[in-house]
Amino acid sequence: MDLSLIALLGGCLMTAALLYYVIFVRREQPISSWGKSGIVTLMFVLVPVLVIALWFQDGAVNRLEQMGFEPYPGFVSSSGIATGLGEKPFWVFTVEGGAEPVLEFYKLAENRKGWMLVSESKSLLLFEREGKSVAVSAVADSVAFMMGQRELNGRGDR
Repeated sequence: MDLSLIALLGGCLMTAALLYYVIFVRREQPISSWGKSGIVTLMFVLVPVLVIALWFQDGAVNRLEQMGFEPYPGFVSSSGIATGLGEKPFWVFTVEGGAEPVLEFYKLAENRKGWMLVSESKSLLLFEREGKSVAVSAVADSVAFMMGQRELNGRGDR
């Protein structure tokens, strides 16, 4: 999970708890009605969004594994909201040790069950299986997996 989101969630919860104590427990009115609406927004909009994003990040590696890709041992965390959901899932992970070892790891057939390597370059691998394609892009300390449908022309060719 992304440590910056965890820290942001912790800060939001502490701020909301402090404001709840000041306004509702001590019955002081240090802020206007706009401030109270801020508490509501913080607790009922921002906090749930952060919790959902962290929950999706927590399951990102499992969803990648369900697609047939072994998790790279150097994955540090899932990043942002790209956590492998939807029809065309997209994952972004922070990695240790740079991009090149990640690409070398996924070139090995045992780390990508059933996916055929069809193209490779310095920072990108392209795999296909059952009419779907996955592009694995690795740059610096991040790796992205992008799944899509294989595009076919009218004759059934690519």
